[in-house]
Amino acid sequence: DGGVVQGVEGTEGLHTEIEVTIIAARGLAKADTFGKSDPFVKISHAGQSLGRTPVVKNTLDPDWEEDNVFTFHIPEDEEGAMVMPDDDEVINCEVFDSDMGGLMGDFLGKVQITGAMLRNLPERGKNRERDWELEAKEGLSVKKLKLVKGILRVCVKMEHNCRGRARKIKNENSKTNDDLVQGECTISFT
Repeated sequence: DGGVVQGVEGTEGLHTEIEVTIIAARGLAKADTFGKSDPFVKISHAGQSLGRTPVVKNTLDPDWEEDNVFTFHIPEDEEGAMVMPDDDEVINCEVFDSDMGGLMGDFLGKVQITGAMLRNLPERGKNRERDWELEAKEGLSVKKLKLVKGILRVCVKMEHNCRGRARKIKNENSKTNDDLVQGECTISFT
């Protein structure tokens, strides 16, 4: 009732690669007494730090062009669906004002991208740039809440990587040939 498929057993090696690019922020709050803010963004996935962007000095509208791309993997099931609860925080981006010496200073806002949000991004393999409104985190004082404003422009790119596994092979006599999908390469059986 089907063809023979060789490759990795079970779901070993099946994953979606997520690439997060921090592009810019607009309309940040002025956190420094003299000057504006010196913003940077800390990125994490499932509570694990992926790194941070460089500090951009004295601006409320920073652009990041270097050291602003972060990647991680999300496991997939046999059908190619990402394995994660919808309400789980998958990507956490926190914007801070850098104090003297590059140390973490005032919290300026956060963006949390959940599993449901990732699933709702159109088509894998395409860049998805979006402006996300900065939100407060729990426990901030009224004074600190006033520092949370603006947007963070983030681009999320998802790439499927099946590491030698075929997605579906129906029947060798099928009129429409099934495809073997491996990485970004498609091979048709005739």
